[in-house]
Amino acid sequence: MAIIAVIILEDKDDLGLDQEFVPWETDQNNPHHNLNIWDHTLEVVKNLVEQTKQPIKEDYESYLVRNIAGLLHDVGKKYKGIHGTNEKGHTTYYGHADISAKLAEIILFKLKAPNDIIKRVKLLIENHMRVHNLLDQGTEKSYRKYTKELGNEWEHSIDLGISDALGKSNLTTNEMKAEIDKYETLREKIRNALPGGKPTIERPINGNDIVNLGIKKGPAIGQILKLIDDKLLENPFLSREEALEIAKEYMSLNKKATTLDKITTLLYEPFE
Repeated sequence: MAIIAVIILEDKDDLGLDQEFVPWETDQNNPHHNLNIWDHTLEVVKNLVEQTKQPIKEDYESYLVRNIAGLLHDVGKKYKGIHGTNEKGHTTYYGHADISAKLAEIILFKLKAPNDIIKRVKLLIENHMRVHNLLDQGTEKSYRKYTKELGNEWEHSIDLGISDALGKSNLTTNEMKAEIDKYETLREKIRNALPGGKPTIERPINGNDIVNLGIKKGPAIGQILKLIDDKLLENPFLSREEALEIAKEYMSLNKKATTLDKITTLLYEPFE
C-alpha cells in the first residue's frame, strides 16, 4: 500500500492540485522533527504497531485504520502549496492535517477502500495535531468536545499522537517513557471528564420536548438543541429542567428580537 500511495501522489494533475509535490525524503527543517518526511512516517507506523494492544490487533478493521492513518498522516507535507517559513527560517506546514486527510481520502478511494474505512482514516488524520494541542491547552470542555467529534475513535487518536511524538531519531528510553507518560496522563484526564466514560453525552431533552413548549417545528429546534449541546460540554450533568429553561430563554430572546425587528422596520419605512 505504501508503494501505491507514493505512485498516486506523483500525479498532481489527477489530484486537482496546482503545485508540485516534494520528495518523501525531503528534510522537514523543523525543530520538532529531526527526520525527513518518509523516515518520520515509517517511525510513526512502527511505533503504532509496537504500541497496539492485542485486543485492537484482533479488531482487524481498527488495526488497519490506525496503520493507514499513520502511513498517511503527514502526506500533505509533500504538497508545496502549504510550505512556508517562519521568522527563524524553519519550514512550516500550516494546514497539513486537512490536506493530508483530503489526500488520504483520494488515495483510499482510488484503492476502492470501503467508505467506512475512508471516513475513519480521514477523521484520525484531520485531528492528529489536535491531540498535541490538548496537552497544553486542554480543559474539561475541550476534552468533551474532542470526544464528541471523534466518537469511538478518540482513543485511537491518542495512540496516533503518541506514535507521532515518538517519530524522531535518537530518543533515549527515558525520553520515550516521558513522552508516552504525557499522553497517557492526557488520556486519563479525558476519561475523567466523560460522565460514565462515554464519548458522547445524551441530551436531557429532545425536539419533541421543545415543540411541547410551543415552538413550531423548524430551524429554531436545531438551534436550541445545538445550544444545549454547547452547554453540555460545560456541564455534562445538565438536568432536564435546566435544559427546558434554556429553551424557554431562547424563545423569550427570539420573541424580543423579532419584535425589535418589526419596530425597526416600521421606524425606517418611507412615508407614502
